[in-house]
Amino acid sequence: MGLSITGENNRLIIVENGKERELTEEIPGLDIVVNGNDNLVRIGFPQDFQNSRLEMFGNGNCFEKQRSGAKTGGVFFHLNHGSRIIIGRNCLFNGNISILAKEKKGVSVILGDNVIMGTGCIIRTGHVWIGARCMLLKGTKIRADSVVGAMSLVNRKFEEKNLLIAGIPARVIREGIDWDICDYISYTEVDETPSPKRETLFSSIFKK
Repeated sequence: MGLSITGENNRLIIVENGKERELTEEIPGLDIVVNGNDNLVRIGFPQDFQNSRLEMFGNGNCFEKQRSGAKTGGVFFHLNHGSRIIIGRNCLFNGNISILAKEKKGVSVILGDNVIMGTGCIIRTGHVWIGARCMLLKGTKIRADSVVGAMSLVNRKFEEKNLLIAGIPARVIREGIDWDICDYISYTEVDETPSPKRETLFSSIFKK
């Protein structure tokens, strides 16, 4: 479908190199459907969308996704009736993920930290890793440097940073973790001395 906009006073904004412009072209890997009035879509670039879809129905919705070098693959974003989805920088989505903010005016799904809710629905940082086949429902908040395990259902706020959460419904599995995105070679070095990046990921998340 690409890009389909119906209604009045809808704003679709792209942010590149700190400058805003109106979105007039399709975004590769992301279908956008807006049906209603006074909706806002604001997407920072670069992005790596793959087989993803954004739907907005009704009036006064807000979707913001800040720039990211991480993949957003196979994600379904759905908003209606004045809802908000706010995604900070460098959040990673592993596929077959649904993020649903609907059924109640003003409900939010927030991924990241340092959130300022108000004009423009601004968020400053992010760095949240969402595993495959997760579902994030209205009222979800996940703070920076956290990981959501595959096939989890998240339906509440987690107020601490650096959490590993998982389950149905999701709960805290481990505190004080961290993660990073790195190329394959950095995790498969033959050298006897582990790389700092490997230590960060594996010792922080998977240590006993």
